[in-house]
Amino acid sequence: MKNQLFALVVAAALISACQTAKEAMIENGAILLTKEEASTRLSGNTQEFSSGAGAGYYASDGSFAYKMNDGETGVGTWSVKDDGRTCMVVEDWWGKEERCWEIYREPDGSYYSISTKDGKKNGPAKVPVAGNQL
Repeated sequence: MKNQLFALVVAAALISACQTAKEAMIENGAILLTKEEASTRLSGNTQEFSSGAGAGYYASDGSFAYKMNDGETGVGTWSVKDDGRTCMVVEDWWGKEERCWEIYREPDGSYYSISTKDGKKNGPAKVPVAGNQL
C-alpha cells in the first residue's frame, strides 16, 4: 500500500512539473492577441512561415494563398475567431479540416503561435510584409 501511495505521489509531482509550451509562454508574460490584433497583424500582409519553407498571403477578403520555396503554390481561406484564434482551411495541406492557432506576443516583442490541435509552438514569426509578396 505504501508503495502504491508513493508511486501516486511521484506521478502527481511529475505531471504537475510538466508544463505545456502555452503555459510556459503565459508564465513568462506572453499575451494572447485579440481578434483585432491578430486580424491587423495578418490582413493584407504576407507572412513568411516560421519554418522558412515559404510564405502565405492573408488577403483582407479571407482568402489565403501560399508559395513554398520549392515552387509549390496553393490557396485556402483564413479567419480570426472572436476568441483570437487564427484559423485556416487549406485543402492541399489538411483536406477540409480547419486548423487554428493562438498567436502570442512575448515581452521582448517576438511572436509565437500555438496550434490548438496539438499544442505545438511555432516561431518566432517574422515581421509580416504589406501586400501580396508571393
